[in-house]
Amino acid sequence: MAPRKRFWNVETIGRMRQLAADGAAHSEVATALGATINSVIAAAAAHGVTIKRHTVAETADLKERERDRDKRKKVNKRLREITALHKAAGLPAVTKTSAAYRNQLPGIGERSKPELRAMLAEAARNTAEMSV
Repeated sequence: MAPRKRFWNVETIGRMRQLAADGAAHSEVATALGATINSVIAAAAAHGVTIKRHTVAETADLKERERDRDKRKKVNKRLREITALHKAAGLPAVTKTSAAYRNQLPGIGERSKPELRAMLAEAARNTAEMSV
């Protein structure tokens, strides 16, 4: 009986090194080699190969989610500050729907009646399209 050929041989390790040098992520290397992500990670660690953790699309998504999280934190911090000021002044609590909070936000400016009617008509059209 012939000895069984090992999966992680010189050829597959060389392909893994080349893919890593080209900037491929763990998942992309695993797909290209026909292996699991965990086996690629283990082989890379065993052979001293550094492979990116995320694809370019995943990295962009993570950065977008981080920006959104920071934006929410900023809004919530402002709400806490306004609430603390109102509480110190003995006024009722502030919520995101209260006028005290809304007045802190930038407005849309003055609109003429025709502009307001056009906005309302567009909103009605959008609502009608959503229900279809």
